[in-house]
Amino acid sequence: MTRKLLTAGRLTGVQALLLLLVPVVAGMFVGPYWVSELTLVGMYSLVIIGLNLFMGYAGQVSLGQAGFFGIGAYTVGILSTHFSLSPWLGLLAGAVLAAAVAWLLGAMTLHLMEHYLALATLAFGIIADVAFQQLPLTGGNSGLYGIGSFALPSGPLSAIGFLALAWALVALGSWFVTRLVRSGAGTLLEAVRSSETATALMGVDPAVVKRQAFVLSGVLAAVAGGLYASFEGYIDPTVFTFALSINFVLMAVIGGLRSVYGAVLGAAAVEAINQILSFAGTNLDPAVSGALQLTIYGLALVVIMIFWPEGLVTGLRRRRGSAPRAVSAPAQTEGANTGEGPPQLTRGAEQP
Repeated sequence: MTRKLLTAGRLTGVQALLLLLVPVVAGMFVGPYWVSELTLVGMYSLVIIGLNLFMGYAGQVSLGQAGFFGIGAYTVGILSTHFSLSPWLGLLAGAVLAAAVAWLLGAMTLHLMEHYLALATLAFGIIADVAFQQLPLTGGNSGLYGIGSFALPSGPLSAIGFLALAWALVALGSWFVTRLVRSGAGTLLEAVRSSETATALMGVDPAVVKRQAFVLSGVLAAVAGGLYASFEGYIDPTVFTFALSINFVLMAVIGGLRSVYGAVLGAAAVEAINQILSFAGTNLDPAVSGALQLTIYGLALVVIMIFWPEGLVTGLRRRRGSAPRAVSAPAQTEGANTGEGPPQLTRGAEQP
């Protein structure tokens, strides 16, 4: 039987370049507000690319990505404000710290399955939130002010420079992840997603595979968080809450859990909803505004699950008839289903 293993297509160099150039060129023709929004969407897209790897390909659930986002942000903030170190160094340190935390957390929790793993990542996110509020170096509830800007030899990055940096990392992350999932590592991720028991019987430890994906998703979230801290110049614990983790999951689900372009579209869609609700709620009581936001998110998720259960990108592509079916028709080959040999496995060719 012919069976599709992977649904991520090959992201070409031209496509990766377009992921960088389109937002940057657009930013040159809009005002500062829209440049800021495009930059934020780029940062969030980087988080979702990593989350897609863990949720879409490994088939796991993480409700603690805001914790890794915060680790990257606070590492850049602390090294910049307390030790006067370059944000570039802070970005690298934050990625390393996030990788270490994800590895340790994965070693303790990734043997769990289904909702137990989701609860474990939720607990991590809550612990990280409390740590950001209580640790002396983080500035407590007051946060950190005066975080340094990324700079080149010619001087600090401009708003367009931040935009270009964010989307350059999105393009690089997209290129790397699409090649990863089309390699042998991607085959292992798909095997774990299909059946951890069967994967273990093949001599592969599913927890190790999941941990590797978890580490990479944590690193990408931390890099995005480091960019966020330098871009804003100020961070406080109210940013890195459970609500942000839920936003990240919504972005991944709405765009499509197995699509690079879905990560970008999902991030843009949820950020657009945030801004619309923020504008609409300026004259509303905060409690009413919060309830309205949750209602809109719930309705959006229900609509997506009903009409586009695989996300917007894949769903719209299927409606145009340009994407192959999720499961190919069975093809009889010599030795297939006759006991004379193992099933033949082929990769999918759906575009990202």
